[in-house]
Amino acid sequence: IKEGRAEGRVLGMTEGMTEGKVLGMTEGRVLGMTEGKAEGKAEGKAEGKAEALIKLLARRFDCSDKKLMGRIRAETRLPVLESWFDDAVILADEVALKSLVQRIKKTRLPSSR
Repeated sequence: IKEGRAEGRVLGMTEGMTEGKVLGMTEGRVLGMTEGKAEGKAEGKAEGKAEALIKLLARRFDCSDKKLMGRIRAETRLPVLESWFDDAVILADEVALKSLVQRIKKTRLPSSR
């Protein structure tokens, strides 16, 4: 009887550990895929907003400053890009454009993770 219990205990622990490992790996994969999808969507939205801002500045003000365009494309924070875009939509003149351009150029890039 003691041998049977010991054998059953070992078998149960082995099966439990195997099942837990498989379950953990599956949950990890699903979580990783979900996070990756969300991150990809956020990156896509930021890239789209950056391109829209560049197009707006180019069409409305014939702005083609390569350094500025590079800085806008390097920005990954959607709220920052949205703020710049919203301000660009209501620019009244060249003075306001210069002010926005300076603000964009002075904004620090987010630190790498």
